[in-house]
Amino acid sequence: MSLTNNMTLSTFFLVVRVDSLILLFEGAVASVGNGLIILVTIRSKSLQSSCNVLIAAQALSDIIRQWHSVTLIYNSFNENMTTVHQCYFIQLVSMLAMDFSTLLMLFIAVDRFAATKYPLKYQCMKGWKYVTGILLSCLTFSSAFAVYRYTALNNDTIFCTIVDVLASSNITVWAVGNTTINAAVVVTYVALTRLTKVAVPEYIKINRSLNLMILLHISAWLLPIVFTLAVSLFHPCHLFSVAVQNTVIILWNITMVAPFFIYYFRSTLYNRELRSIFRLRGWKVNVASVASS
Repeated sequence: MSLTNNMTLSTFFLVVRVDSLILLFEGAVASVGNGLIILVTIRSKSLQSSCNVLIAAQALSDIIRQWHSVTLIYNSFNENMTTVHQCYFIQLVSMLAMDFSTLLMLFIAVDRFAATKYPLKYQCMKGWKYVTGILLSCLTFSSAFAVYRYTALNNDTIFCTIVDVLASSNITVWAVGNTTINAAVVVTYVALTRLTKVAVPEYIKINRSLNLMILLHISAWLLPIVFTLAVSLFHPCHLFSVAVQNTVIILWNITMVAPFFIYYFRSTLYNRELRSIFRLRGWKVNVASVASS
């Protein structure tokens, strides 16, 4: 019988155990890298701008999202199944951080666009009230999605993952919402790329790292959403569906691993401040050549 129509529990748990170990490794690397971004933002006066604070906030949300990797490895090795309602509360923090980070990416893109195209107006906008307003908007957005998911939950017994909770609460709404936000981010960065040709050098430095990160962010988000929707439309065996989705999440997790490396190699500002932490003053990285490649 086809694997898409039937999958044994032993095969399922073997697949998710391998996936969980890879995700745990990604999560460890992501947590260290994002933790360094937060640390250098706190320590460095040159990284106290509104955009840098927003980047640090996104790094924190990406660390929090790693909770799903911990629950996945626990459930896979203990072969736990649970109800959708129980899983919802287990994964709630990760889901809040996930949606928070998604909208924050759009705000970071808009922030860079405003700083480049309208520098004088931007000087009047930026500040702690500006940053707080953005963070509260992201929190409201993620909380609204959390409430919606709870009201749409079914009573199934599932293997507890974020994707399983989404699939049990009308994943189409979430997928459309996130796809719309990501599309808006792409449009904003396309416009920003054109503006940086005449922008002042300090804005180009930060945009250089953000532009590459957004390309990775979009590609790593698009594939999981496409796979998840395709699997749900074809209605294969539930175990097979969950196994595929957890494997695809490995790609999705790259968006949380990459920021540290992108900022280090593509932003002269972050490179300098991070090197001061590592005390690698003897290691000269030609950031300009890396960025142009």
